Amino acid sequence: MSKFYVPTRYDVNDATAGKWFDIVDEAGNNYGEFKLKLLDPSSQRNQADINRLKIKYRAKSKTMSEEDSATAVLCELALVDWKLPTDPADKDAEAVPYSVADGMEYFNLNDFTRWVRSELFRIATDITYFAPEMAEVAEEVEKN
Repeated sequence: MSKFYVPTRYDVNDATAGKWFDIVDEAGNNYGEFKLKLLDPSSQRNQADINRLKIKYRAKSKTMSEEDSATAVLCELALVDWKLPTDPADKDAEAVPYSVADGMEYFNLNDFTRWVRSELFRIATDITYFAPEMAEVAEEVEKN
């Protein structure tokens, strides 16, 4: 035990294991539920993970756009799982389980999925969504 008391900026369990978020646009369209981990830019662990990704994608980095690089960070470091809606007109439609490859494909489908990616980044980099005392406040702000 340390002689110093240091308050936590966020709930470490939610930040590292992930927390579920519904993504709904202004018109009420639900894009699904996404389980996100916190991307804290001040975290040495996150910086190490980002450096690891840079090495992994180094060969592709000359041809990867900034958007693709951001998508890789989201899919590899922040997004843990998803529950995407299925087409209600297709009775045989099956949910697509999450994988990094499917995430990379999904977030580059069109403007709507790129908007979802932006929303997920906004949430994953905002500690108020992971702070224990602020979690309920952040959800209320999101609803309004």
